Amino acid sequence: GTFTKVAYNVEEFDTNNCYDPTTNYRFTPTVAGYYQINANASLGGGTIGAVQCYIYKNGFAYNAGSGIPNNNNIGGKVSASALIYLNGSSDYVEFYVWQNQGASTNLQITAGDNVFSGFLARSAT
Repeated sequence: GTFTKVAYNVEEFDTNNCYDPTTNYRFTPTVAGYYQINANASLGGGTIGAVQCYIYKNGFAYNAGSGIPNNNNIGGKVSASALIYLNGSSDYVEFYVWQNQGASTNLQITAGDNVFSGFLARSAT
């Protein structure tokens, strides 16, 4: 019933040490520019319910994503993407998910079901 930050806690690679996989679960790049941000999450099965997601910038909802509601107890799926300007020092992004199944639910643990990525598309200089 409330938006909850997804704690992506495993890194595949992080060339500039911009993602915190242990405490804040946020991407804070060290180079100013335009970043392509992509995120998805798969919620565990349960009763039928709706799902929604947002990419947050600096603690505020920035861009809404799309979701597939939980039907037939297979779990809900959400994804979002955005091209976002980040200043290279204090700007950060996170991914939040909302669901209304009536109780808390866990994320699926199958490889590839929950992914967060960000890359520099164009520097500011």
